[in-house]
Amino acid sequence: MSLTNRSSTFDLQPSRLHQAIQGILLVSVLTVSVAANAESTNNTGSVKRSYHISGGSLSQALRQFATNSGLLFSAEAKLTDGKTTAGLDGEYTVEEGFKKLLAGSGLTYTFTDDNSVAIKLADSKSDTVLNLPAVKVTGKAVSDPNDPYNPDYSLPNASTATKTDTPIMNTPVNIQVVSKALMNDQQDTNIVEALTKNVSGVQAEHGSGNIYENFIIRGFSADSNVYRNGLRRGMNNFDPANIDQLEVLKSPAAMLYGRGQPGGMVNYVTKKGLNKPYYSLQQQFGTYDQYRTTVDATGPLDEAGTLSYRFNGSYQDMGSFKDFINDQRVFIAPTLSYKPNDRFEANFELEYKHEKRLMTGASLPLEIDQLLFR
Repeated sequence: MSLTNRSSTFDLQPSRLHQAIQGILLVSVLTVSVAANAESTNNTGSVKRSYHISGGSLSQALRQFATNSGLLFSAEAKLTDGKTTAGLDGEYTVEEGFKKLLAGSGLTYTFTDDNSVAIKLADSKSDTVLNLPAVKVTGKAVSDPNDPYNPDYSLPNASTATKTDTPIMNTPVNIQVVSKALMNDQQDTNIVEALTKNVSGVQAEHGSGNIYENFIIRGFSADSNVYRNGLRRGMNNFDPANIDQLEVLKSPAAMLYGRGQPGGMVNYVTKKGLNKPYYSLQQQFGTYDQYRTTVDATGPLDEAGTLSYRFNGSYQDMGSFKDFINDQRVFIAPTLSYKPNDRFEANFELEYKHEKRLMTGASLPLEIDQLLFR
């Protein structure tokens, strides 16, 4: 019995030693495997691999790229639906591959774990710098508004609101300007046509015949709100031959001039003498035997250009669709301008108009002589 017991003990010892050695080897193998796996995970983003992913569906290309890179990939279907990519062909790191596949898609990627990647919308507030191509802007410099050859319809300055030559952009009210270039191109023969055709909210007011111009601005009568160079013009009918521009100030700001209506006001700005010679002769023909001749001449009177003159005149003879309704007009407007420096200017203007016409509606013959001196 004693020999048997010793024999059993001796047989068990090698078995326990063998198990212990196997356990040590297993732990070593697991440790090496975990370390290798960690090292592989840490190097995934920096290692370049060769990819051959054809262009097409962005969703399929991302899945193929993630599979080849050993990553877990997740993305909402609505983010990638309908979007395409140019694919990959060559060696790329994970970062380079995702950037190329997602280029122009408005999407970006983020690592949610060491081995997991999620696709999301690109952050519009990111500090990413985009290098845009150079843009070349060409344009025309603003022409001199006082130049009679200026073809621009839009004029930058107006004097109506502030009674000073102020840029319209710096004036906090609604001002519309009808330039002489626009009136010339439209061949306007009276002020009413020029305003009603080009300024919104302005209509001709009837009832006073054709004795003087009268307007309705934004539904309010502007009978007392018509000015000439900032001064109330009275009940007259003016010829546009010496009109440089027409300015309309809308809104109750027009009441800053005193008694008036809240619809707005109209200001006629006349031509002034220039220190550069300019001469113009124009002949117009129209229906109902209309003939209109206008002349415009200006230039300096001294070598320094401080004293200049301007002469505007017109002759008009026109009929009507009604028999015996005629209009004959002779108009002259000489001007003398004195401007010794940029801070002082004096203008002396004389206007004379002789007109024969029939008053519209009443068919009363009128012969009007109008003389103005300022």
